Amino acid sequence: MSESPPKVGYGRPPVHTRFQKGQSGNPGGRPGPKKQIKRAFDAALGDALKADKQELRDARPRKVIEVMARKVALDALDGRFTAMRLVLAILDREDDDERRAAAEMSADTNMKVLLGDRYEEFTARFQNALATGAGDELATIAREFQALEKIPQSGNS
Repeated sequence: MSESPPKVGYGRPPVHTRFQKGQSGNPGGRPGPKKQIKRAFDAALGDALKADKQELRDARPRKVIEVMARKVALDALDGRFTAMRLVLAILDREDDDERRAAAEMSADTNMKVLLGDRYEEFTARFQNALATGAGDELATIAREFQALEKIPQSGNS
C-alpha cells in the first residue's frame, strides 16, 4: 500500500519549501540586537569624541548607550588608561572594517581609481593586445601599470 502525501495547508507548508535545519529564514535581514547595540554605541562614541569636554560634562543624553559612550570618552579625557585603550581599540576596529571594505572592491573598480582618466585607454589597449596575441604589448602595459601603482600620474588623485 502506498503512503498518502503529507497534508498541506495552513501551518503545514510543502516539505520541499520548508526551512532547512541551520539555515536562516532571513539571511540578509535586520541585524540582531547585539549588532544594533554595537552600532549605536559606536555612533554615540563618535559623537562624544567630536564634542567639547565641557559639552560632554553638561550634556543630558536620552539613551543609556549614549551615557555609556560619554562616560568612556570623559574617562579617556581624564586620563584613565583603560578608557583610552578601549577608545583606541574601537577606532582601530573601525579602521579594520574600512580596510576590509576597500579590499573587497572589485578589481575593475580598483583599476578605475588607479588609472583615473586613462582607464578607457588602458582597457582598449589591453583588449586589443589580447585579441591580437601581442605579448610584447601586454608586457609594456603591465610595466606602465606597475609604474602607475608606485607614482600616481596626472588625473589619478
